[in-house]
Amino acid sequence: PWLSELGHSKYKTFGQKKAVRLIYESAPGSTNIVVLPTGSGKTTAFFGPASLANPKLSVLVVPTVSLALDLERRLKEDLGYEESAAYHGGLNETEKKEFLGNVRSNRKWIVITNPESLFGPLEKAIRDQADNGNLKYFGIDEAHIVAGWGHTFRPEFQFLSGFCNKLRELSKDKGEEIRLILFTGTLDQYSFDVLEKLFS
Repeated sequence: PWLSELGHSKYKTFGQKKAVRLIYESAPGSTNIVVLPTGSGKTTAFFGPASLANPKLSVLVVPTVSLALDLERRLKEDLGYEESAAYHGGLNETEKKEFLGNVRSNRKWIVITNPESLFGPLEKAIRDQADNGNLKYFGIDEAHIVAGWGHTFRPEFQFLSGFCNKLRELSKDKGEEIRLILFTGTLDQYSFDVLEKLFS
């Protein structure tokens, strides 16, 4: 029933229903892979449990700034979210400072960013939230990209593995070990093996 708060009267697909329940009921410290085709409700499957975890922080890493901005727009339309949710290089210094201040002071329950923007000033703010026991979910959208990219092209995608391990370590000490959710619309055996090796 709480999905009605996101503007939905029913699940979009059976897979979305399973994904929402998987994420909501995921165990502390677990890694979960959600494989759903484009348009079948991956985003809502993350935003729903994340909104219920409010005021704890949830972070969603996406491949592009344009996708981050599109998801921010949907948050504002579906949830009436009035603040900025997307952290990216296009923000001016004042906007970045305000955004980071809201993350540090626990006034923001959702952050959407791309890997390159994550590994800047935002990295420490998120680590601090994990160290304070205030980080609930960490999601990676289009996670199959991690297996295909990362050696020479956009290596930040594979840096996510070590970063997530550090977040787990910090949050476990505070009794709120993060739940890692890997989203993708396509997953072959090679990609699965890489994700399992890096994130399990």
